[in-house]
Amino acid sequence: MMLRARDERSFFSKWLTYGGTETLESYGTTTLDDIPAAHWDFIESTVSYHEEEKDFFVHANVVPDLPLEEQPEKTLFWAHFGAPRPHISGRRMLCGHTAQKSGRPLNYGHAVCLDTYAYGGGWLTCLDVETNACWQASQDGALRQEKLGPPESLE
Repeated sequence: MMLRARDERSFFSKWLTYGGTETLESYGTTTLDDIPAAHWDFIESTVSYHEEEKDFFVHANVVPDLPLEEQPEKTLFWAHFGAPRPHISGRRMLCGHTAQKSGRPLNYGHAVCLDTYAYGGGWLTCLDVETNACWQASQDGALRQEKLGPPESLE
């Protein structure tokens, strides 16, 4: 959205309502013109998904019957987690975007949602994909560590 706000000035005000204001504040500015070129280079070089041998990582979700390279951007960035079916790759999907207000990641075995509502006062969660250890931090400085919970049933 930040790139779109830069490239389509008519989109700038909408971006401000989706975290753009906070982003600009973090730079100490009110204009995109003050963002360092190296930061734009980094943002432009990012990818829509990342694949590993056993897992893949997306922001929001995927269409389970489409290869990752054919996924619609709208799904990758905006689709809610819900009760996802396994992806055709056979790998586990790790995503965010759908807040788990319980403060715990939602694990279906083949898909894990790690968004634990940090933006709304919940926990910021990190997962070690090899051991399934979770580390969490709250905005008031509380820390906790535990294993990813057992898979939930989709039935």
